[in-house]
Amino acid sequence: MKIAINGLGRIGKTFLRTLLEQSNRVPDIVPVALNIGPACLETLVTTIKYDSIMGPLSKKYEIAFNGTKLQIGSWKIEILQETDPQKLPWQTLGIDWVVEDASKHLAAGARNVLISAPAHEPDYTIIPGVNDQSHLPAYGQIISLGSCTTNAIAPLLKVLLGVISVEAVHLVTTHAYTNTQALLDSIPTTTKDVRKFRAAASNIIPGETGAGNLMGEIFPQLAGKTSALALRVPVANVSLVELTWQSASSINATELLNAYKNAAAKSLAGILDVLVLFGYS
Repeated sequence: MKIAINGLGRIGKTFLRTLLEQSNRVPDIVPVALNIGPACLETLVTTIKYDSIMGPLSKKYEIAFNGTKLQIGSWKIEILQETDPQKLPWQTLGIDWVVEDASKHLAAGARNVLISAPAHEPDYTIIPGVNDQSHLPAYGQIISLGSCTTNAIAPLLKVLLGVISVEAVHLVTTHAYTNTQALLDSIPTTTKDVRKFRAAASNIIPGETGAGNLMGEIFPQLAGKTSALALRVPVANVSLVELTWQSASSINATELLNAYKNAAAKSLAGILDVLVLFGYS
């Protein structure tokens, strides 16, 4: 399977390095192209080798760039600098999947697009451990993986809905800051939410999240019954979700905890666990 990655930001670089580390498990998935847009070619190797969150790339992987292709181990990846997705040569390169956050890649010749964020009217939204198997034949060309908050809350809700009926859900995500925020206080470019222009590393910043609405799409019985709030806090990695729910029936704490323990050992093994921040770093 030939894949292309569009962008080498937080998600693009994490995806590339994760795929490299897991390449022995999925040898048929091969990155053949990487579009870095207006980024500097001269810093490409350094950008991939070093990361403030993931640390340095393992020395067992040799990495080099000859001006047109990036070589990492046995991979030879075509490097592109195109800002218009529709002009990318995906058809010429025979790309099966593009990992990105825009559907214009289909017009450029890609067979499928995997969107690493919530999407507007995707063919399907997949949340690992929740709905990644039951609707496999229905997958289409544009697949969304939802958001980090969605992937945190959906497994919890799946277990909860399996043991009790739920009438309303409210979630609060205490979220690490992102590239959409300002390093230092800056002049707002919009009046929509001026708080996100305050220094991310010095403030707790309330904001919106679309995770609540997406829960109604993944769990139809919760449509119109979810609300959500985000708090951006001064940490660079790992976020937390607090789930509050209302039900007309009752369940004791032991029964509920046992349901989560059973799921962590079976259906949600590798997804659900008892951890603290550094367990996810």
